[in-house]
Amino acid sequence: MNKQIEERFANQQKDWDFTTVIDGEVFSNKELKESFEKEIEASDAKLREQETEEKAANPPAEPEEVTEILEEEYGVSDDPTNKEFTGLEDFNSWYLSNKDEFSEAQRQPLDSIVAAQEVIGKGCSCKRRQRAEAAQGYYKQALLANYDLENDLIPAILKATGRDRIEFKLNGESFIVHPK
Repeated sequence: MNKQIEERFANQQKDWDFTTVIDGEVFSNKELKESFEKEIEASDAKLREQETEEKAANPPAEPEEVTEILEEEYGVSDDPTNKEFTGLEDFNSWYLSNKDEFSEAQRQPLDSIVAAQEVIGKGCSCKRRQRAEAAQGYYKQALLANYDLENDLIPAILKATGRDRIEFKLNGESFIVHPK
């Protein structure tokens, strides 16, 4: 018996139509629902149209463009013979991934370059820029000092890259190219 009453009540509820007053006008809930659904549908259609226009106005980049951006912005190159380090962060990222390629003696100066970068984020933020400049300067000086000593560090880096030539840059300027 309860099931019959519940079914009858549910069927009656479907037909009930409450009203809502907005700014003095009376609207049935069915009218409001239909109006909202039309608004949502129109909004969705407009959004799809805008997305289509944006896609047409901004086609995907050509592979050559992507390669150029990667090389300029991030120092990423598909050149199998040359490796370019664009700065402190780029070099440290590579070094930390390849640390096992170096002897303990070679790791000491390279680890000091990593430590110089780590110092940037420590201390008062008001001096962060100065610490970053000092760390970048240290990166350049440490590599140049080892290059000028003609020890095995720079050749070891070259060997670890698996390339024929390496280039170290800072702020877009090359300061070591090996082999010379």
